[in-house]
Amino acid sequence: MIPQRKKILIELTLLTLGVGFFGGVVVFPVVNDISKMTAGIQAQRRELETLYEKGQFLRILRCHIAMVEKELPRISALFAHPDHQLEFITSLETIAKNNGTSIELSLGELDKIIATISPQDIVPVTITITLHGDRDQIIRTISVLETSRPLIAIRDFSLRTQDIKDEQQTSTTATLKATSFWTTTTYDSKTKTECISTH
Repeated sequence: MIPQRKKILIELTLLTLGVGFFGGVVVFPVVNDISKMTAGIQAQRRELETLYEKGQFLRILRCHIAMVEKELPRISALFAHPDHQLEFITSLETIAKNNGTSIELSLGELDKIIATISPQDIVPVTITITLHGDRDQIIRTISVLETSRPLIAIRDFSLRTQDIKDEQQTSTTATLKATSFWTTTTYDSKTKTECISTH
C-alpha cells in the first residue's frame, strides 16, 4: 500500500493535471473567443459611432443647404446676367427717372468681359454713371442705386455744380465710378433639399 501522504500528493498532482488539462482545453479557448468577440464588438461600436456622427453631419449639412436654397433667388438677384443686359440698363434708367434725374451710362468693356465669363464665375464690370439734376435728386438717385438689384457698388463719385444763366437755379452733375457684378450661372429653383430634423 501507498502511504497516505504519497496518496494525497498523487491525488493532488492528478487533480492539478486535470484542472490544468481542463483549463488548457476548455477554459482558455473560451476566454480567447470571448476576448476576440469583445474586440469585435468594440470595433463595431466605434464604427457605429462614426457612422452616427457622419449621419448627424450629413443631416446638419442638408439643413444648411436647405437654408441656403431658400435664399438663392435673393442671392442670384445680386448679379446681372449677360442675357438680361437690356433689363439692367432699363432698371438704372427707371431709377434715375423715378428720382427726377437723367442718366448716361458707359458699360465699358462689358461685351469683351462677358465673352470671357466661364460658368460659375462672377465677374466685376466697371461702369460709369453720369447723373444730371438738382443736388437732392442726385442724392436720392445714388441712395436708390446703392440698394438696387443687381448690385452696384459705387467706388468713387464727383459732383459738379453749375449755375444756369438767366435762371436762379443750379445744375448738378454727378459722375459715379461703380462696379456691377455679372455671372452666367443660373440656379435651379425647382430642386429643393429637405431638412430632416431628429427632434
